[in-house]
Amino acid sequence: MKLLVFLLFPILVIGAVLFLSFDHQEQVKVDQHGLTDKQNEQINALGKLEPNQATILEFSQNEALMEAAKNLFISQCASCHGSKGTGGTGPNLTDNEHILVKEVPDIYDVINNGSIAKGMPPWKGLLSQTKLILLSSYVVKIQEQSPEEPSD
Repeated sequence: MKLLVFLLFPILVIGAVLFLSFDHQEQVKVDQHGLTDKQNEQINALGKLEPNQATILEFSQNEALMEAAKNLFISQCASCHGSKGTGGTGPNLTDNEHILVKEVPDIYDVINNGSIAKGMPPWKGLLSQTKLILLSSYVVKIQEQSPEEPSD
């Protein structure tokens, strides 16, 4: 019996390590923008989007894409705006106190072109137009929630 346990234990440990490394590799693999391969496939399947109010508002209601946009936001925007968009060195994005944004498409314009005077870098050329639109949609989504109930 001791010999069986002695032989079985290392086999189980090795099996568990192999399982975790191969089976879950896809789930934990993310690119430099915080997106998994599956999320990138979803985004690429959208094709070229127009940064207008209807598109931004439509995608703000798409839970799967907003999960991808949340990952993108955390990896690219959270260092200034906080992980929940409630502010830090950058302004709070969950309230209605905006200097540069008057209408929904302005969110895209600020993300795309930046505002060097306000400390916002332009993301044009660093992220695809589709990803910029999804980030804009995510900002709309977190604005719809009260600061006490930000998206997790």
